[in-house]
Amino acid sequence: MARTRSVLDDLGEEITGIVAPVSICMALVVVLVKALNPEGATDSNTVYIAQIAYHEKDSDSAGQKLGGALLNAVIFMAVIAGMTFVLFLLFKWGCYRVIYAYMGFAMLNIFFFLTGALVIQLLRLIGLHVDLVSLTLLLFNFSVVGILSLFFMPVPLFLKQCYTVWVGICVAYIFTHIPEWTSWVLLVIMALYDLAAVLMPGGPLKCTATACWRRFWLSWQWSANRSCQH
Repeated sequence: MARTRSVLDDLGEEITGIVAPVSICMALVVVLVKALNPEGATDSNTVYIAQIAYHEKDSDSAGQKLGGALLNAVIFMAVIAGMTFVLFLLFKWGCYRVIYAYMGFAMLNIFFFLTGALVIQLLRLIGLHVDLVSLTLLLFNFSVVGILSLFFMPVPLFLKQCYTVWVGICVAYIFTHIPEWTSWVLLVIMALYDLAAVLMPGGPLKCTATACWRRFWLSWQWSANRSCQH
């Protein structure tokens, strides 16, 4: 006799579905850092906006580092919050093409330019030579497939998950180039912002989710009414 699925079974699958890609992402980021940046060097030009007000120095005191890191984190999150509100307004006003164009441009930067920079560093590390034309074509195809699979085309879920994990890997690796104090303070501020954006009544992510649900509900009602009329 087949056993009835319980809530714990579904919960276990959901937890596994979250833990597995996060674990893969963390493991691959560690491998990249160990291979490409074993000394933990930082670069103020990598994520400029995260160090726009204060550049951390080893000679600075702990108080100076903490104050500068807080200032950098506040500016960074203010920019993120502003962009989130802009995306919410674009969605509310129905500017879907602008949203898709922005998302496509962002993914192109990650899949083509950022991935290309990482691939070139890895090729140099292992001493493998690839001509520019071949590398450009590979990155272009990789980028096109990624953008189409994430936003425009129905593709196997595994492929979409792979591209999503790769986005997380690239972003996490870039953030390892931020100085230590700024990165930790920024991590805490980002976690608090995510909670506020999702849970607060006027949070941008909560407003966006509510608007999506309302638009979906209205569209479903309109489709149901047309079906009843026919």
